Amino acid sequence: MKKRIGLIGDNSIKYIDTLLNILLEGDVVSLIDWRIPLDVSLNALHQVGINECYIDSTKYRDTEKAKKFNITLFDANQKGAEELPSSFYEKYKTIFTNQSKDDALIFFSSGTTGKAKGIRLSFAAINHNVDAIIDYMRPSKNDTILITKTLTHSSTVVGELFVGLKANAKVIVEPTVTSPTFVLKNIKKYNVSIWCMNPTLLNIYSKLLGCVTHDISSLKYVFISGSIADKQLLEEAKRNFKNVIILNVYGLTEAGPRVTAQRISSVDKLGSVGSSINGVDIKIISEDGEILAPYSIGIIHVNTLSIMNGYLNGLGKESLYRGWLN
Repeated sequence: MKKRIGLIGDNSIKYIDTLLNILLEGDVVSLIDWRIPLDVSLNALHQVGINECYIDSTKYRDTEKAKKFNITLFDANQKGAEELPSSFYEKYKTIFTNQSKDDALIFFSSGTTGKAKGIRLSFAAINHNVDAIIDYMRPSKNDTILITKTLTHSSTVVGELFVGLKANAKVIVEPTVTSPTFVLKNIKKYNVSIWCMNPTLLNIYSKLLGCVTHDISSLKYVFISGSIADKQLLEEAKRNFKNVIILNVYGLTEAGPRVTAQRISSVDKLGSVGSSINGVDIKIISEDGEILAPYSIGIIHVNTLSIMNGYLNGLGKESLYRGWLN
């Protein structure tokens, strides 16, 4: 029987290796942000019946809560950016060759202050989303993807790590706490061409590039997601990133996660998050339940091949509105 196993640690080669190895064993990985206090994280896992956990040794401390868990420590020992080894690509292909509806990953989108809410994604859902992201992102073996966002979010794991592994692109992973100046220097050092970030990071790097000259000539695309990027920020970023194409995308963890994206080949209104990706249908519904025309203001509903298996609290697709995510 499959075990559900927690994983807590910062971005590192060892963290990714641990993630892939748990999946290779046929178990389900529950990803927890290392920046959350350990007892809070363990309590969230315990609430949903998970009592086994792999933890980066630098993030571990012996507490009464920890004594109730079967804990395995691993030593990340990563101080800066590193390239993923070739063996990871073979592990990924072995893990995700099937289209199983069985759980693969669990992402906790909330629950740090209340009851834990874990979102269960299957191998099939992840496969569909990875393929759909590759379809619009168009990464190749000649590209280099830089990962700086935490590898506990579905957007980073599915939309960056797994996309890079499946597309055979070079993948560089940075610890989340890294000087922005070092990150920009690594763009030149590793010939980075694709970078994904949230609006907060976009604001930081845009302002830095506006003040100090850095060679980011290898960078082709920056994809923005995670929250709303206002038009002023996007206009500033387009100026400061110079020849880099900045594209907005949107996702929901429950949807695998990617839902819509601006395309490299089209020009969308500034601030738009583009159109639906492959395998995704979108409806805009009024408060009265009527389907509205495109560009209307209403309640967005999403149906996707990458829809979640359900929540760890026992609710599943029966909690959706006629199979659609509200």
